[in-house]
Amino acid sequence: MVEEDRIYEDEYGFGAAIEYVGVSSCTTITLHLDDDTLLGIHAAVGTTEEILTLLLAQIDQVRALRAVRQIYFVGDLTTFGYERGTGEARGSGWVGSRTYGSAPRLFNAVDSRFRGGIARGGSRCFNHGPGEDRDYRLSAVAAGITLEYRAAGSQAVWTQAAVHRC
Repeated sequence: MVEEDRIYEDEYGFGAAIEYVGVSSCTTITLHLDDDTLLGIHAAVGTTEEILTLLLAQIDQVRALRAVRQIYFVGDLTTFGYERGTGEARGSGWVGSRTYGSAPRLFNAVDSRFRGGIARGGSRCFNHGPGEDRDYRLSAVAAGITLEYRAAGSQAVWTQAAVHRC
């Protein structure tokens, strides 16, 4: 297996394989390009809207003119938005923003930024929900990607997971 790029909170990275370290209330966004390069972002619940926008711009710059085959959202896809009744943001960062503060808003914002290059298919998701703390590894393969996870910081064997249409 190819050595993966390890991505921590508020970072971006790229390669044939990516490992997102310590994903609990975080969300990761991975672009799978037609040349089988993966570009990824690890956004923590407290990452500001400005930082997330900057990270998206950075992977867009690395992507250059290469086509996006697929977009993957992995992690906690539920702990953001606004509390019913009070209207207060659930998080201190992007998760409570008007631009990205719900699953549909996040998916639409990312999809619209990279839509021009999407060759086929829609976005794919894997939601572990609140309360999990995992490391994720995505690897580019001829048929798409493989997604694996294990307890954060452990040396346990990786478990394969299936993604689904968002």
